[in-house]
Parts: sequence; C-alpha cells; structure tokens
Amino acid sequence: MAFQNQAIDISAIESVRATIHEDLVMNMSGMTSDDLIRLRINILTNIENEDKKFIYKGKNAIARAYKPGKIVRAKLGEAIERTLKVRNVITGVPDNIQNYRDKLPFSTAGVSTYGLSDKLIEKQLRLTTLAFGNQVIGGAFHAEYDPDADDPLGMYDGFLVHIGNDLEAGYISKEARNYVELKATTYAGNTPTDAECIAAYDRFIEFTRAMDKDLRKDAVVYASTSEEQNIIRGYALKFASAQTSIITQSEFVSHEARTVKLLGSDLYGSKGTKLIATRDGNFEFGLDLTNINNPGAAYMSIDKSPDDPLNAVLISMQVAAGTRVLNFNRDYLLVSNGTEPTFDGFEDGVYSVGEQNTIGGTDNEGVAGE
Repeated sequence: MAFQNQAIDISAIESVRATIHEDLVMNMSGMTSDDLIRLRINILTNIENEDKKFIYKGKNAIARAYKPGKIVRAKLGEAIERTLKVRNVITGVPDNIQNYRDKLPFSTAGVSTYGLSDKLIEKQLRLTTLAFGNQVIGGAFHAEYDPDADDPLGMYDGFLVHIGNDLEAGYISKEARNYVELKATTYAGNTPTDAECIAAYDRFIEFTRAMDKDLRKDAVVYASTSEEQNIIRGYALKFASAQTSIITQSEFVSHEARTVKLLGSDLYGSKGTKLIATRDGNFEFGLDLTNINNPGAAYMSIDKSPDDPLNAVLISMQVAAGTRVLNFNRDYLLVSNGTEPTFDGFEDGVYSVGEQNTIGGTDNEGVAGE
C-alpha cells in the first residue's frame, strides 16, 4: 500500500493495538512493574467498582469465673467492613502517524520505502502504556481521590489515606497495640552523622520489638529510601566487627530481627522516619481487568485528531485502580510515629524501546512520560 494512503489511515496502528491489546492493558495497569511485587502488595485484577471484605476485631478480657447467680454478658467482637474502591484513571497522549514510518537502513533521505512499520507501532504503543502504568501505581501510597485535581495524585485513595482514616477512627492506636511511639527523630543536616544513623538503627530494633509475635514471624517494614539507608548504615557502624546481616535486593534483615525485612521504596517516600510493618498481601492494589478486550474499565483506543486529520492521532487509555489495607489488627499491622514519608512527584519516564524511527520528529509528536 502506498504511503499516501497510509497517511490518512490508522488501520495499521489499530491492527497492531488489537493484536497485543492484552499486553498493553497489563502495562497500563502497572502490573508489569516490579515495585508492587517487591513490596509484597497483593494485586487483585477482578475488582468491578468495589470489593467488600470483613475482618473481625475481637474484644479482650471477657472471661470471668463462674459463680452461682452471676450473669456475665460480653461482646466477643465486631465485624468491620473493608472496601476496595477502584476509580477510573484516564489519559490522552497525542502522537503523529509519521512516527511509525520506516525507511531503508543507512538511508539519509527522509523517504519511506516501507510505509507504516508494525515493529515501530508496537514499540511505541508498549512504551506509551508502560509510562502510563508507572504513573498509575506511582500513587499507591500517596494518592488521595479528587476528581477535580489536575494531578495524578487525585487518581484514587492510596494506602496512607487508609492508614490515616484508621488512626482517626481509633482502629490504629496505642491501646490496640498496632501503633508505637518511638524515640524522637532529628537529623541536623542533609547527611546524617554516624550517631544519627546508629540511632535510626536502634529505633528500627525498638520498632521490631513492639511487633505482635505473629506479625514478627514474617513482617515487611516499609520505610523511606533515606531512612532505609540510615538504618543499614547504622547497623554496619554498630556491628562493624560482626557482620551478620543479609543485604540483597534492598532487603535488610538484622541479626536482632531475622524474620523482619526492611523495604525502602520511592513509592512509599524518599524521606521521612515513619515506619509501617505489615504481612505479605495485607496491602492490596485493585484493578478492574475483567473485560479487557472490549471497551470498559480498562481499554485503549487510537483515534484521528480533528486538529490534523492527515497525521495526528490520539492514544486514549483508561484503567480502574484503587487500594486497600485489609487488616489493621496488631498481628497484621504496626505503625510508628515519625515524620511522614515525602513523595517527590512523578518524574518523566525514560524507557528504552530499541530501534528508533530516524525520519524525524513532528510538531505534535507525543512523548511518553511528559
């Protein structure tokens, strides 16, 4: 087919999209990112609108000795609803059909021999969806739902919103033994001193000792990336003559807390001293991927732009995402005091897509990550 016909025909792009649509939706959802898996977050893909589960919050000290005529009435506990609500997340990425043209190898002339290239189309679509997916999961901790926000952090409610709500409701408290106040934390400068790092390690150990025995068996501790580094450095300084730690893939296990894994992550925050301990899968990231081959909660479409019908296209993407902290009981969760983790914002994505089209850029080309 001559290129003159391809210039006003997006069927080639649509054909490639349809062929790899399931892969593209996985990219769009953020499921292909290693971040959620490394943080032991449970990924649920079949959440249509919302999912409700109930956890049991028991009561203590209800048993009494028997005495004739004595009547004891006690409440064993209560079932509390925990809802995972997914919200639609959308974007539109402008692109240009010229970006999908191929030409002869080593040719310096901007003349296409092959017309639109399926190979270039596939690479561009994969790059675009990966960039979108990384932003979808980028708010996993810090997002707070606001449909009027002109910012990705308005996408849905993140984990820290749920933690805050549970603190306000009293589900997380010192009395419930799922909240602990550690020694005051201060860093005098941008580069912590040796003494400050040792103090950070001591607070981490104090935190692990405050854990319920069942939580301590297989706990993961979320920390900001800076606090993780301070804790590990503090351990190395304190036990320089007896190196018994395991430090692999940013998982730190100290000799005093062998079953507790420290996981620093930019998703949680770059700075801040608050620590959160939980168990595998208790933090849940929900997606609606129930009907991805038809327009629905998760879908991608390619359309001509009325502004430039000969060349411009619009890549529209939508997924439905949300989060839930399932169980707040002390055998599943422990939260410390400290400064809140800070979110540095969404950075421009830089992705490698292999071979590039060398015909040249266009005025309305879309760049994923911007």
